[in-house]
Amino acid sequence: MSVPEFRSVHVTQYLKPLREGGSLPAIVHGDDDFLYVLKFRGA
Repeated sequence: MSVPEFRSVHVTQYLKPLREGGSLPAIVHGDDDFLYVLKFRGA
């Protein structure tokens, strides 16, 4: 069984906060031109 490899993506733009829940999620744009939901911890 092989272990999946994690890839690294740099956030280039903070697009929109998602004001649901206490974890402060947001939609961000990555340097690979994909959109991601990012969860900030300890915010």
